[in-house]
Amino acid sequence: MPIPTSTIHSLKVTPFPAPAKFGVIAEGIDLNTITEEQFKELELLIYTERVVVLKGQKDLWPKTQQALGIRFDPKTPAELGHMEDVRAVTTIFGKGTTTKKPTMPEAWLVNLNGSGEFPAGYQGIDHPFTLKGLGHVGFHRDCLSDEDLEKGETRFQRWHIDAPFFKNWPARVTQIYAHKMPQGEPVNVRWDDGSNLVTKSAPGRTAFFDCVALYKSLTPEQKAWVDNSLVEYAPSPYQWLTGAKAMGNGLAMFTEGKEHGLEGLSDADPRFAQTIPMVWLNPVTGEKALQVHAIIAYKIHYKDSPTAEVKVIDDLLTVRTMLDDLQRPFVTPENVMFAPTEEGDMLFFYNRGVRHSAVEFPASRGPRLLQQLQLVGSDAPFAPAPIEGLPYALAAAA
Repeated sequence: MPIPTSTIHSLKVTPFPAPAKFGVIAEGIDLNTITEEQFKELELLIYTERVVVLKGQKDLWPKTQQALGIRFDPKTPAELGHMEDVRAVTTIFGKGTTTKKPTMPEAWLVNLNGSGEFPAGYQGIDHPFTLKGLGHVGFHRDCLSDEDLEKGETRFQRWHIDAPFFKNWPARVTQIYAHKMPQGEPVNVRWDDGSNLVTKSAPGRTAFFDCVALYKSLTPEQKAWVDNSLVEYAPSPYQWLTGAKAMGNGLAMFTEGKEHGLEGLSDADPRFAQTIPMVWLNPVTGEKALQVHAIIAYKIHYKDSPTAEVKVIDDLLTVRTMLDDLQRPFVTPENVMFAPTEEGDMLFFYNRGVRHSAVEFPASRGPRLLQQLQLVGSDAPFAPAPIEGLPYALAAAA
């Protein structure tokens, strides 16, 4: 849904270059000195376009980014949206972690992501530090060789939503500031799931697909059951997933009985497990998005109409097959977009309306240093609260 031109005062907005079908580039605002009117203009743009690259932020203060995160959700508990629950040493992505990432003194909630070695002095950090980005090796079952990776062959690491799906609600808006980006030739992004699909991207960019368009792509029969069903996530899902392996497309898991038993998890209090709707609502546009984090789904509470009896589907292979049948046909090169982020840009995305993935790149293309922030949401994504100062179009989704 394009933003009405009558509401644009400060921002110059242009669509992402073809073949992207959604997302915009914006210019004209300095985040360090942003006014309330400019903030509301930017916030509206994020909710309507879902992915926004804001140019010209090379002098961004980390404290500005942290303050923005709270501004997007004033009632947030001001905790990181998923980093500890996803990357702790007991999870599938934290195994083997021995060093903690540095923290910027003026922005302790902003997470440093990337890869490479960096000297002391960056944003008040008083020691040299090394970052290692999450890759597909160790998570995908069948991995590319080091030689292929260095030649620029790569994959989607994992398609996900910034949320632990345990204890807390997903962040409303994620921010990724690009301080340093890799350079060089495009990488060759492979599905490696038997489809022979492949696409290209500049190195170091974040991949997205639009979950509003995904919902619209479903058949009437599929919409009937996703509108009325719930998905149940395992308690402490990224601990539970330890031992399992992903398919080459980063969208689905192999079902080989290698998940961790629930009884042995260190942080699996069932009171905090989430059983929630599969379709989420945009409070500003009223649009529906199919937002199911398939790799950590545990059960489906199936209903194909509001009055139907609930059928609990607890066979893991069946659960994963049903979700893959909904999502995999849509995830094709024409529906995947790589945000055109460059050094000094701030990438914003409406975390509740898109899915995203990191994409590996050869170490020879240089380091990448990102400042990322997504804060725990204060409201449920399937029953979102009104956003102060913006239209509340929830009734339009009924």
